[in-house]
Amino acid sequence: MMDISLGIVDDDESIIYTVKAMAASLGWPMRASTTPHEAIEWVHGGEVDLLLVDYHMPQMSGLEVIRAARQLSPEIILIALTVEEDPVVAANLRLAGADDFVSKPVRLADFSARISLHVRSEERRVGKECLEWCW
Repeated sequence: MMDISLGIVDDDESIIYTVKAMAASLGWPMRASTTPHEAIEWVHGGEVDLLLVDYHMPQMSGLEVIRAARQLSPEIILIALTVEEDPVVAANLRLAGADDFVSKPVRLADFSARISLHVRSEERRVGKECLEWCW
């Protein structure tokens, strides 16, 4: 698996602690913040390849963070963290630029599968580009 830089923004420090522990158990380093603006700066600086974004945050909604991150980087993988099961919420997150969703409470198997799926997809995309451009 290629190296991937993960980030998470969530106003709940217990969620951050849990998700960081899950990532560490899988050998994935992860940046973490409770501040949406800091996460957006990571995207702006190209410091993360995949960003997990809490949907419900007080300073700035997950929808706003995803929208801002997508405008800064069409390549970043954006995954919403949410307890919501409303199809309208899912549609709005997709329209804002989310690539996927992980349900809360976050479970290791779901977290690992969603991240791995996107990393493998990215590896295939980069591999195809290399076949086209590297020769």
